[in-house]
Amino acid sequence: GGNHTVSPKRLMHAFQMCTKDGLRDEAWALYNVSLQPAGVSLQPAGAASQAERSGVGNERELSLYNAALLAILGDKKSRERAIQIKANLLEAGLTPDQYTVTHLIASGGVEEALAEYREAKAHGFKLDAFALTAVIRSCAAVGRAMDAQEAF
Repeated sequence: GGNHTVSPKRLMHAFQMCTKDGLRDEAWALYNVSLQPAGVSLQPAGAASQAERSGVGNERELSLYNAALLAILGDKKSRERAIQIKANLLEAGLTPDQYTVTHLIASGGVEEALAEYREAKAHGFKLDAFALTAVIRSCAAVGRAMDAQEAF
């Protein structure tokens, strides 16, 4: 029990290894013990307020959520898990960035990709080429390339 501190660098490395080796279930288990709101603290006690003031802590924490998203992509459980990660990062007060949106678009089928695209646009998010490519791939993979026109 107790509160443990995980080195963000080591956690990032672990997510990268899971991504490289296709270990989606292992990445999900790692996420559940490290980044869930009730899970392990990523910063030493007292460091959060300083990190929040500088904005660096939030950026580092968001990059870990993004690494977790990338590591879980590619199987039937991806979408459900991506939705949970998105809810947790929003609950943590973090704002999705280009990587987050791209991974969320890639986490499901056509309808999910288009829904994530529409939500990002509704919030005034300017999507980069990677996010737009993820929309096109999702649509083209099931013969619905014309639906991707919405992204342009």
